[in-house]
Amino acid sequence: GGGGGGSGGGDGDAAQSHTYDHAGFCMLGIKCQPTDNPAMRSYLGMLPHETGVLVTYVVKMSPSAGLLEVDDVLLAVDGEEVANDGTVSFRGWERVAFDHLISLKEPGQEVALKVRRRVKAKVSPEETALRVGEAAAVGGDAAAAVAAAAVGGASAAAG
Repeated sequence: GGGGGGSGGGDGDAAQSHTYDHAGFCMLGIKCQPTDNPAMRSYLGMLPHETGVLVTYVVKMSPSAGLLEVDDVLLAVDGEEVANDGTVSFRGWERVAFDHLISLKEPGQEVALKVRRRVKAKVSPEETALRVGEAAAVGGDAAAAVAAAAVGGASAAAG
């Protein structure tokens, strides 16, 4: 120990530099609403056995921008069915918000979303995957649902 004019403390620890490669928590960049109301579920074209949450907002510049749209219904994340209250199965009998699965991702990892989209009275589900940071062109049939990727370094804005 000793008093001395060094900056930062004792025993040379302050001279060591630490770098951390934490890019933040991954997120889709969407806001969702539960689909518990049977009339809403019917309007959205959800089948009786389907569960999911309604996309109410897509953050600009997020991985979901240009892929997911307002009024899409998020049915599954990486094969895990999303309940009408926005939860997925966790450790067997427990439930957790679906965005927990997204927060476990690392930047660069893919996430597969199953989405139901209403287009001119036509609704169809489809599964796709997208690597983080890549843009995806939505081509072909406009009724095809799309997937979005998780992205790192995001603040806790929208789930």
